[in-house]
Amino acid sequence: SIDVEKLKLFEEIAADFQSICTGFGMAYEMFTANQTYDNKLRAERQTYQNTIIPMANEKIGALNRKFKTHEKSWHIEIDYSYLPIFQENIREKSVSTKQMADAFAIMYRDQAITLEQYQAELLKLGIGGKS
Repeated sequence: SIDVEKLKLFEEIAADFQSICTGFGMAYEMFTANQTYDNKLRAERQTYQNTIIPMANEKIGALNRKFKTHEKSWHIEIDYSYLPIFQENIREKSVSTKQMADAFAIMYRDQAITLEQYQAELLKLGIGGKS
């Protein structure tokens, strides 16, 4: 009889699986049971940002070239913002933008900045401007 622990079979399988994930551009942490929710979420975002979205953008670019959308009034796009993993980013950005806008409003009210500076800072945040 042989002690299976000494053979390290499971470690070899895990290493092989990790190599396969890396080869396909997938984050290994998405598939392991001993990861925290935050680590899995970060791994899923990383997989989308580093693998899925760039590959999809290449295909969309090819379709836009094939259909010559640069000559038309439309083009093909992909939007992943509806995915739950990106919703948190949207919330964080909106909270941050509101905090910055509130801070600039206080500075303007206290006459620490001019109206032009206030408007310029809001434009940097994507608020205001010409429609």
